[in-house]
Amino acid sequence: MRLAFAAVAIAAACLQGADAIMPYTPITGLVAAVYTPFDEQLALDTSVVVKQAAYLNATGVHHVLVAGTTGESVKLTVAERKQLAEAWAAVAPTYGINLFIHVGANAMADAQELARHAASIKAAGLVAMSSTYFRPSSVDALVSQLADIFGAAPLLPAWYYHIPSMTGDNYFRGFDMHALLVADITDGETSLPTLRPRIPNLVGIKFTDYDLYTFKRCIDFNGGEFNLLYGRDEQLLGAAAMGAEGAVGSTYNFAGVWGNAVFAEFKSGNISKAREYQRSIVNLVAIYGKAEYAGTDPGKEIMNQLGVPVGPPRGPAKPMTADQITQLRADMKAVGLIPVA
Repeated sequence: MRLAFAAVAIAAACLQGADAIMPYTPITGLVAAVYTPFDEQLALDTSVVVKQAAYLNATGVHHVLVAGTTGESVKLTVAERKQLAEAWAAVAPTYGINLFIHVGANAMADAQELARHAASIKAAGLVAMSSTYFRPSSVDALVSQLADIFGAAPLLPAWYYHIPSMTGDNYFRGFDMHALLVADITDGETSLPTLRPRIPNLVGIKFTDYDLYTFKRCIDFNGGEFNLLYGRDEQLLGAAAMGAEGAVGSTYNFAGVWGNAVFAEFKSGNISKAREYQRSIVNLVAIYGKAEYAGTDPGKEIMNQLGVPVGPPRGPAKPMTADQITQLRADMKAVGLIPVA
């Protein structure tokens, strides 16, 4: 049970109080974790970004997270990540899109350079996951790392990107969580004087985990101090029931209509209808896990089939074969995923 509280421990460790957090507008609604477009030679192709932005606008999605996990950030050079961010900054205003940029990297200098660059192109905010190789060895180390990254662009609001399935830390399994949570965090009372490293622009957490219990604890921490964004599309309705008003995901690239409907129907009290839309998202996510698509990136090919040519993924993922694409089209039809006019 102690391990379940670790996400909130990180929030507590970062918190300096309301006066330290810069004014900002909390993210609500859907954030598309956008795909990075490549040509057939796997070179960055920023000409596709305008098509991505137009499609998102047509489906009612008005926030993007650039160069995250879905965006293959770890497969991009720093120069490519800057070029991609600049392409989105150029088209975002035309389509009413708020631009958030993932700046996490294994090399601290790279992460700080990306953070400063995001500020220079007037991004709406920063997002950063921890380094993945090597990983922080403690909550204190993680918070210090985030302080160094977000401190490079102190005027931008920043969200910590919690995704243990990819970073592998799982909130430092094996550490004594009781040492981090010695009081009832729901009352905003903690004893973490050595773990309050000074991150005044930290405003929230992108929470990509299935643990809705801890997600709820994070939402309620210190009277709702942080902007929590849920990152598992297949559990969006459950997160909404826990109080989520914003979500980040890859399926919102092409199924934003369904995600928006989950939120809208839930808020209107039409739970049965919200469940129907959630079922559609669940069926869509199930496509990703099909054995016949192992080693590929079905999401990128779905975009290609919908007329937004984001191209193939970079390795180690492989492009889909002709037979796989034929099957994918059938799967898309079965779940009702069709192009938006």
